[in-house]
Formats: sequence, structure tokens, C-alpha cells
Amino acid sequence: MLVTLREVLADAVSHRYAVGAFNVIDTNMARGVIAGAEQCRSPVIISQGQGQFRFTPPEIMGPSLVQLAREASVPVVIHLDHGKQIDVCERAIRAGYSSIMYDGSQLPLTENMAYTRQAVSLARKNHVSIEGEVGHVSNAETGDLPGEHVQPAPDEQYLTTPEQARAFWQATEVDALAVAFGTGHGLYRETPRLEFNRLREIHQAADVPLVMHGGSGLGDEAYQEAIACGIRKLNYFTLLSQSLGELIKEATHATSEPYYHELQLLVVHETQKHVARLMGVFGSARRA
Repeated sequence: MLVTLREVLADAVSHRYAVGAFNVIDTNMARGVIAGAEQCRSPVIISQGQGQFRFTPPEIMGPSLVQLAREASVPVVIHLDHGKQIDVCERAIRAGYSSIMYDGSQLPLTENMAYTRQAVSLARKNHVSIEGEVGHVSNAETGDLPGEHVQPAPDEQYLTTPEQARAFWQATEVDALAVAFGTGHGLYRETPRLEFNRLREIHQAADVPLVMHGGSGLGDEAYQEAIACGIRKLNYFTLLSQSLGELIKEATHATSEPYYHELQLLVVHETQKHVARLMGVFGSARRA
């Protein structure tokens, strides 16, 4: 069933778990994500980043994802990840997405809030949900560069403060708020230093579901600690993409005559297995 981000996060807030937001670049990944959600009886968010439009444009991807969501037996959000311009948000809405993210995190705070308010107005007018970001999660902002490596300790100036989070939420009234507390997009060279005390203070300061970007490559304990500190949406892409790449490499090396069509179901099944495990870790299993 196709739902909004606001709908799935309401239950996550009530029962203190996180809903996984899995970026996909084609319908095979999307089918695998939904199969994993149905297996676990979990709500799920399927995302496509603005930077991933080059793989499949939203005018093609959107209707496909919406149809898959409507056929699913669990709640499915179709979400625009890291929309950098208002017209990109409009484009996603026209394509059927039930949720958008406007990302003005690289702008000065006042500009970020002003543009986010415009995006909120657009979302409300079209009955979709909206996520914003304050602070800045480092590197590969669109989440579409799995080969990128990020620093384990981002500059203090990019981390979200409780005061920023409260001011941003009160000024924009977004449905979810992405914050920076030490994670980064891409693959980690070292274990990142996550500032959970900062995250707890942000959670206390702003009465809004918090979002963690840069979820790939962390240990299960880090996910669960972040959820205990208020994370209710957890973004994940890079490690899944890497595992699918490894799977395809192994499959093509295993036969002298590999066929592209034979790889499709491998991608679906590997994606299902990968996300189903995470749904147990995130606490969203059996919540649908």
C-alpha cells in the first residue's frame, strides 16, 4: 500500500523504532526491498536520490515504484532523497512520489529555512510528506557515489546543534528532520565517531522524527544506539549497492556464458535478504 512518510513515522515514534529508507536505482532493487518488507511484515521507505536520476529518471521510476507500492501488502513510502531545488521536488511529486526531501543543508541556515518553507508549502498543497536537513552530513550529498570514502570525524561546523534543530523545526514544520552527528555518505575508512550525546540533546530539543543519513557500514550496535537516541528514519544504500556488485561479479565469473537476464532475480533475492536482516535490527519487523 502506498503511504506517506508522516504515516509510517507516526508508528515509529510511538513504538521507538526506525523505518529503513533504502535507495534503489532500478525496479529489481525495489522489488527486493518490498519482498524483504513483506517477509518481515515491516513498513519501508523506497528512496531515489536526485543524483540517481541519471540511472533511471523519476518520470519512469516514479510510476513503477508507485505501482509496486500499491500492490504491496505492507506500507511503502516512495521518497525523493536529497532534492536540491524546488523544481526537482515538483518533478518528483508529478511522478507520484508520496514523500520528498528538500536538502538546503549547504546553504546558510536562514536560506535553508526559507527554501525549506517553500518546499513544505509545496508538499502540503500536494498532500505528500517532507523531510528537511539542518547541519550537513559530509560527502557525496546525493547518496549516489558508493565509491566515495568519508572522514570518520567531520568538522564541528557541519554538525547539528540542538538549538539549530529546534529553530529549524519550529520555522519549517517539516515531517522529519535529517541531522548530522558524525555519520557520512559513502564507505568509511575508519569507524566513525558518532556523537550520541549530541543526538540525544537534539531529540530533546526538537519534537520531530529524526533521520540518520550515511547508514551503510555501521555495526548493529551503532544503529540501535542511534534509534534509542531518537532516530526514526534510517537511510541506507552504499553497502547494499556494493554487495550487489560483488554478487554480479561472482555470478559472471562462475559461468563462461553469463546472461544479463539471469542476473535480475539474483539482484531481487540478494536485496531481499540484505534488507530483511536490517529490518530486524532497526526494530521495524512485525510493525506492519
